Amino acid sequence: MGPVTLVVVGGFGAPCLADFERTVVAARRLGKDVHIDLSALTLIDQSCLQYLFELTNTGIAFVGCPPHLQNQMLATAVGVS
Repeated sequence: MGPVTLVVVGGFGAPCLADFERTVVAARRLGKDVHIDLSALTLIDQSCLQYLFELTNTGIAFVGCPPHLQNQMLATAVGVS
């Protein structure tokens, strides 16, 4: 069977972060690869951007990541806001 894919649709802000983290943890417990599909993401706040950046070092794969979001994550990596 394939990976578990979590799809982020619409806005992703701090109020969603705790629920999303619980979902990521539950997906990891299944013992499968976890992918996060960002193709339908329309808005993200700084705390969620930082969270996604931190996930890049945990083996989670991002799919459908828009170029502007990739640039924002790179800027987060080097400490530029």
